[in-house]
Amino acid sequence: MDSNSLVPQIVEKLWPRLLRLEKQRKKIVVSIYRNILIGAFITLLAFWFSPVTSLIVFPFIALIGYLSFKSRYVDYVSRFKHGVIREIITLINPFLRYTPKGCIAQYHYINSKLFDPDISKYRGEDLIEGTIKPTKDGESKGDQGSTNVKFSEIFAQKEMGNRKNKKSVTVFRGLFFVADFNKRLTGTTILKPDLAEKLLGHFGTILQDSNLMQNGELVKLENPEFEEHFVVYSTDQQEARYILSSQIMERILWFKQKTDQRVYMSFNKKHVYVGISGGNDRFEPSLFQTLLRNELFEQYITDIELMLGLVEDLNLNRRIWH
Repeated sequence: MDSNSLVPQIVEKLWPRLLRLEKQRKKIVVSIYRNILIGAFITLLAFWFSPVTSLIVFPFIALIGYLSFKSRYVDYVSRFKHGVIREIITLINPFLRYTPKGCIAQYHYINSKLFDPDISKYRGEDLIEGTIKPTKDGESKGDQGSTNVKFSEIFAQKEMGNRKNKKSVTVFRGLFFVADFNKRLTGTTILKPDLAEKLLGHFGTILQDSNLMQNGELVKLENPEFEEHFVVYSTDQQEARYILSSQIMERILWFKQKTDQRVYMSFNKKHVYVGISGGNDRFEPSLFQTLLRNELFEQYITDIELMLGLVEDLNLNRRIWH
């Protein structure tokens, strides 16, 4: 559905709710500035009496101010997600469910084989899941069916180094998508951004060929543009070429162009997995910008439809493969 046609519906339907949320937003912003001024005044007053006292007073005031802000902000975000984002998702597709505090299960992250499974922290939010129905034309022809999809923001982190010099490293942060792949696969096929060849040139190609970077065999495909952007590994060369038809490669390139981010993709068992790196808190409202602007809703719709569009981009509803 075109975002331009959805925005007026959203604004009209949610206007009273948006006005209440906008009022709540303004109160939070005013309280932030007020707390800063009061805190600064009390700290300066304490410093005037005793510099040592000010060192004790300032952290205490800062903590109180932060806790006050956090409780108000959490309530504001919760009301926005339950009352606005959920309504947007329902208008886009009534068969979708939205769980603000939910995320893709960690076993999907592991089964995708896209990222390091040895992680110390895994969390996420804004789970959207449901069924994408086929078009009426495709359903009438009998070559399309429904596809179950789910996606959310996820954050995976691992610890590196020894006890004295331990540091946390982000393995993946971004949107993670899981959908049915309507053919039982015997192998695993993985697509990753071709960073090695871009950064290391010929040596990067050697690394790929020697399989130092990923389990499975390197798959060479007859699409130079595709190989500029992705490196492909598979445990089954024939199956990989079956999945990555010329049409599907073109669709994946088109999807990457739309995201303008690093895209990771894998086909394993009965699922297709897609990771889009970058960005976080996509569905949280801005605190220092008004909610009463169309661009805000256009961006939410674009992000949601981008992920749902993978069903069409990858032809996942199609039941007959050529």
